[in-house]
Amino acid sequence: MTQKNEVTIITPQMLTTAQKQGIISQLQQKVGVVIPKYLVDPAIVGGLKITINGQELDGSLLGEVTQLRSQLPVVSVITAIELTATERNEIEKIVNKKVGSAEYVITVDPNVLGGIKIVINNQEYDGTLKGKLQILRQVLLEKIAT
Repeated sequence: MTQKNEVTIITPQMLTTAQKQGIISQLQQKVGVVIPKYLVDPAIVGGLKITINGQELDGSLLGEVTQLRSQLPVVSVITAIELTATERNEIEKIVNKKVGSAEYVITVDPNVLGGIKIVINNQEYDGTLKGKLQILRQVLLEKIAT
């Protein structure tokens, strides 16, 4: 027995008979027998949404845009403790002045001991206690070696 697939097709306006036939023809080539249900949703911009047995394919313009990867620079902020909203906003304000809008990844790492490390496009600004201790260690080792 052939499985019948329930398909919901949502478009911003009514489809013509030819458009419906084209969509059904393509779907049948991919999933077999389909039982279509057509809905109109004016909120969909530039495309359609198709749901097949609970699996959604969003072919709308908005669906495509939400799938785009960010083109903004990634700013990693590492701290020993959770930042307050005020601290986070202040950091973003300062960094945005330097690099423009950015995507922020905030990480809490107790191993930094205190302070903050910011990494922007592989450029590291280390203001952590751990970083300062590592620099101090390096300086002392160089002095001992000479």
